Amino acid sequence: MYVGDVILSAREAVPDLPGVLPPPDATQITFSASNATGTQAPLPPGNYYLCATYSNPWGETSPGPETQITVGPNQVILVVIVIAYQPGYQFTVYMGKTPGGEYVQYVYQAPFTNTAYVIDINSAYNYVSPPLGNSAFLPDSGGSVASAGQVYRWLNDALNHLSALNGGIPDMCGFQTVIGKNNYVMPGDWQTLSDAWYDGYPLLMSSSSLVFRRNPITALAGQMSFTQVADTLVVELFAQPNRSAGYGVLSAPMTSTAAALQTTGLQGWLLPFGLAQIGAGGAYPYEIVSYSTSGANLVNLVRGLGGTNAQAWPANTTPVYELNCMFKGLRAPQLYSPGMAANTLRLPSSWVPLMHKYLLSRYRQIEQQQEESDKLLQQFQAGAKEATKKKPAVGDRQIQPADNTGVEVYPVLSREFGGGILP
Repeated sequence: MYVGDVILSAREAVPDLPGVLPPPDATQITFSASNATGTQAPLPPGNYYLCATYSNPWGETSPGPETQITVGPNQVILVVIVIAYQPGYQFTVYMGKTPGGEYVQYVYQAPFTNTAYVIDINSAYNYVSPPLGNSAFLPDSGGSVASAGQVYRWLNDALNHLSALNGGIPDMCGFQTVIGKNNYVMPGDWQTLSDAWYDGYPLLMSSSSLVFRRNPITALAGQMSFTQVADTLVVELFAQPNRSAGYGVLSAPMTSTAAALQTTGLQGWLLPFGLAQIGAGGAYPYEIVSYSTSGANLVNLVRGLGGTNAQAWPANTTPVYELNCMFKGLRAPQLYSPGMAANTLRLPSSWVPLMHKYLLSRYRQIEQQQEESDKLLQQFQAGAKEATKKKPAVGDRQIQPADNTGVEVYPVLSREFGGGILP
């Protein structure tokens, strides 16, 4: 789900619809007749009428200007799309035999820049007429009631309120270690840390008072402690890490939805699966992903973890880091601002309808419908409290018999009666 989906759900209910994407014009798409070549199957000769629409993740524009094309013997129609690459966008061409009678639909997905497509007798199509209105809304623009800045502020208020009641958003993240370095700044804003691993080994989450500080000890780290210093969460590993995390560089560009990345080689990379960081810098831009290794490639990616956003990355200049110290916990919500409607909203599913109620409450307040606003806010608060009870639960666990293989257990009554799993 996109950030813009939540915003539009409220804007459509008010209604307070934002601006729309304009339909394509002659500078963005052209049609012409062309002689068939190779395996192209010619269209029946005659006059054809074509128009095109442009679609974004929220809808489709009204059709652009209609174009008449006369197709001769052994000819096809050439469609040339002249527009920059837009992830998640598409062009749709409608064709018919009479003016205003387009009913055959051809869909072309991004990316496209000066890309030529051929319509011949074998081209895949659907029987669909052009839309009568424009539904390609732009959630980052304002409406007649509330500006984009107002709606984003309300969205962030809802996220903060839900996060406070639920202790944060469950997530995972990590950082790369440097040999002998003990202190690290925790990436992101985390409320609670529950589990951590160094090079795949579980870390004891304990107090910094247990750290031996007489001499440096470079070894397999076994303990993590952390200290809040003003607005910075400082993490300490003990013993000091005995290796620096692996490194690589993207060898091919990747889209925001790619499930694999290619590198020029994984230098010093140890873990066959875990977390990695694409990009470098401050808080943003970078992206956290989970991966499995396959030679010099990272595959089976889960994108946009740790409060980061899945995004497109260029080749050759983009670093990839192994995050060999991984942790899980509850983080503060990522906050959004106009221009981020196409970002993926990674939240527990039970939060989404509650955010819709909160946005509607704020709309009713601005419309001076205080009673309705209060009613929606009460529903939001009641639902938020109920959402705190909906935690993922582990299913049935097996209690083993007399031996100590399988699930780890501890004696309860006696070894003869098996054991119990400590919660």
